[in-house]
Amino acid sequence: PMFKDKLDPEKKPILTERGLTSLRTVGWLIARYNMDGGKGSDIEINSYTEKGREDDPWKMSMKQATLVFEELVKVGVMEPQIIKIAGLGDTTPLIINNTPLEPDNKRNRRFEILIRTKPESH
Repeated sequence: PMFKDKLDPEKKPILTERGLTSLRTVGWLIARYNMDGGKGSDIEINSYTEKGREDDPWKMSMKQATLVFEELVKVGVMEPQIIKIAGLGDTTPLIINNTPLEPDNKRNRRFEILIRTKPESH
């Protein structure tokens, strides 16, 4: 999973090493291509969690998405570039090899960073 089982003292999610490394790598690449005054592509963040949590999956997935947003900004992604942040609860299991994971699988605790490319203007 991209987020740890344990929450911080304020009941907020904590990224795993894998989650943090993935997030920082993608964020750094996005920020790098925005150099020289470029606006960059629009970014959307989606976050999901697994079924069977003790806490509300909708609220937790939104907290996760907010954490991803904050980390992207820390590594240099421009805040106005992030046009959507969504917590999608436990509604969409991860699909691996055309097979959805069991809804309570912890690997469903994940995020997506969507980069919306723009058509070239002539």
